Amino acid sequence: MSSISVRIQDPASHLATSGLVLAAKPQGTMGWTIKFLERCAYRAMTSEADLDFLSRWRWKHYMEQETIKNRSMTIHDFEDGKDRLPTARTIGLYVDGSLVSAMRLHAINSEAYNIDVVDIARDRVEREVADGKRFVYSSRWVSDPKFSGTVPLIVATTRITPLAAEYHRADYALSSSRENHVKMYERMQNAVLWSERPEPIDNLDYLYHLISSDYHEFRDRIPVDRQGYISSARERKEMFAPDADNSKMIMPSAADVLAGIEVSGY
Repeated sequence: MSSISVRIQDPASHLATSGLVLAAKPQGTMGWTIKFLERCAYRAMTSEADLDFLSRWRWKHYMEQETIKNRSMTIHDFEDGKDRLPTARTIGLYVDGSLVSAMRLHAINSEAYNIDVVDIARDRVEREVADGKRFVYSSRWVSDPKFSGTVPLIVATTRITPLAAEYHRADYALSSSRENHVKMYERMQNAVLWSERPEPIDNLDYLYHLISSDYHEFRDRIPVDRQGYISSARERKEMFAPDADNSKMIMPSAADVLAGIEVSGY
């Protein structure tokens, strides 16, 4: 198999070693994902119009998939008010120009100290933040069901989390996962349970766990078997900088990094 060597230039990276070798043509699932990313673009959804649309779009899909517990609840009752927090950023994923999924990320650290954005097991997060750990927390993931069952779409959406983790210099990535989705996170992001037992979340059906991925361990594996998650500093800044341009469609940079066009921060 042909390969290229990429010298990592980010001194904060655990991969800051000379001669790191990346597969030029990822095989299997990652190969399909890299190809799928050619059809994808991301957008930082930051305007009032975006947030109003997200509210309606989530409501529609959560109702259709029977995720909301009380079907007599109104859309206004369902909203949690966290989209407009200073530490929140929702990223939309577009395939062939159409929005197919979106994920909201929160930066959680000692400066922001917004631990209350976490739905369950907050005491564990609070202890870790007190010890200086930094987090990103993903929530309100919504996907068009026509795409949501495909692995490339799942990777294309979940890669938003490691991009946020790198941008915010996070130690851990957190998410509240349905009980029956935990194994997917364990397989795809090395997630472990941070809650002893599944718990309910207000207004949502099913039971949930708080899951955590050690981000440093996760990104150590990216060059080996998770190349679809690789990104450039340019891509991360366009998504998560405070002044991110919500009118700009952001092209994923994984293929460019692998081809040696851009050097990754990983």
